[in-house]
Amino acid sequence: MKYIPKLEEDLSIQNGFFNNLLKEDDWSFIIKIHALFESSLSYLLTNYTGQNNLINIFSNLELSNKKTGKIAFAKAFNLLGKDERRYITFLSELRNKLIHNIKNVDFDLKNHIKAIPKPQKDSFIKAVDSSYPEEEKYKKYILENPKEAIWHTGMYVLVLIYLQKSRAEIKREYLNYRLKFGEDLEKEGRGVSPRQRTKGD
Repeated sequence: MKYIPKLEEDLSIQNGFFNNLLKEDDWSFIIKIHALFESSLSYLLTNYTGQNNLINIFSNLELSNKKTGKIAFAKAFNLLGKDERRYITFLSELRNKLIHNIKNVDFDLKNHIKAIPKPQKDSFIKAVDSSYPEEEKYKKYILENPKEAIWHTGMYVLVLIYLQKSRAEIKREYLNYRLKFGEDLEKEGRGVSPRQRTKGD
């Protein structure tokens, strides 16, 4: 997926970081993919607002707090849909279970999924199935290959983040062009400034 290397470059992380996550043990996989989403959401929100000085503020927000976290802003700005936010919330919940006890370094994701009750299995499928067709065979695949399922849906959501960032930049460039074009026309006495026109829209 061509957008992932571009995102990695923008985040100043090693090229191939995301692809190499599948080689990690399960504990490291969850911790690192969660950290990647932490940085990616801060990056998206900063680029969306166009205020680079906000990067530290966004970086210090919790990722999945639904009222004051990064996904709360992503929802308010209409940058990520319900399925994407659910996936990120799932990652945060699992990461938080693992991070506070050193015994969890031996965490086995596949055994964990096998052991949880059916309602939690269903919630897991719902959290990671947004990049899969709605067919029973894919639900079976998700339960039998949870690491790969999390990784594939992570790739899908990261691509959406990169595209939303690019969309925000294009929109900002266009608005700046429109303002400059209108101001040039106004100087020549040939038009109304888009700044004035926007006020009346």
